[in-house]
Amino acid sequence: MNLEKAANIALMFGIDVTEAKPLNKGHINSTMLAQSYQGRFILQSLNTAVYKDPAAVSSNLAEVIRCVGGAEDVAVPEYLTAEGRLMVWDDGGMWRMYRYTEELCRPLTDSEIVYNTGFACGAFMRALKNGRPQLTPVIAGFHDFRRHYLEFVRASEAHPLPHELRTLGDKLISCCAGVCLNSSRTPIRPIHGDAKADNFVLGTSAQSGTVIDLDTVMYSYAYIDYGDLIRSVTAKYGMDSAERATRGFADGLGGTLSREERDSLYGGVIYVTAELALRYLTDYMQGAVFFRSKTPMECLERT
Repeated sequence: MNLEKAANIALMFGIDVTEAKPLNKGHINSTMLAQSYQGRFILQSLNTAVYKDPAAVSSNLAEVIRCVGGAEDVAVPEYLTAEGRLMVWDDGGMWRMYRYTEELCRPLTDSEIVYNTGFACGAFMRALKNGRPQLTPVIAGFHDFRRHYLEFVRASEAHPLPHELRTLGDKLISCCAGVCLNSSRTPIRPIHGDAKADNFVLGTSAQSGTVIDLDTVMYSYAYIDYGDLIRSVTAKYGMDSAERATRGFADGLGGTLSREERDSLYGGVIYVTAELALRYLTDYMQGAVFFRSKTPMECLERT
């Protein structure tokens, strides 16, 4: 997207853009960092091939803003509106805009990063529960093991795997199925749905974190967010960081989990890791059609 197009869309949100450059961290949506005299903003195009009901995405986002807006220890970005709408249709795409969360005025230690990330994840989950949002599913079966299992079976029938990878796929399926069976009585609650560490922008204190990438907010299990938190934090900071992240997560939650939910958390680390690996293995066979920023071999390496 060129500067002229970005500027025209930004004007619909009341922002006069002077510079725009792409950000390539995300896997799904097209995102740009826009500079203006009013500050820096994120301009994002919703991938309607993945999010096929933009109205539901917008409605869910409004619910999240309502729930988290009154919280004192966690925040979401400041979204702009165009004629009262969070998203606008222009040039064949759905667009939204929010104020960019600026960098920290001081660097954090690894220990602070790990704890603060866990705290933001827990505080966000608590704020959602307190707000009781009305949410519409926007990606069918996003964390539904049965869906991922059937997709894997179809892909492996069309593209047979060598024995080593088939054995790995069977092991991943067994891991996911075991956790699902053991957590069958766990209650559902509103969660982030994609609670990797990159989706928590940290402030200088644990209570000043901002949660981004809100399109996957859904009713599911607490262990999904906890599992993704631990998977992503330990991948960067090592296994020893798990306890520190868990302490932050618990402090952010403030005791809001039921006993059944607490008992399910450890299984979430196994489930989310195995689920993601299975999805990457499936996408490897399919030619990287979901994780489009990756090549098939990169999908296999991630698996």
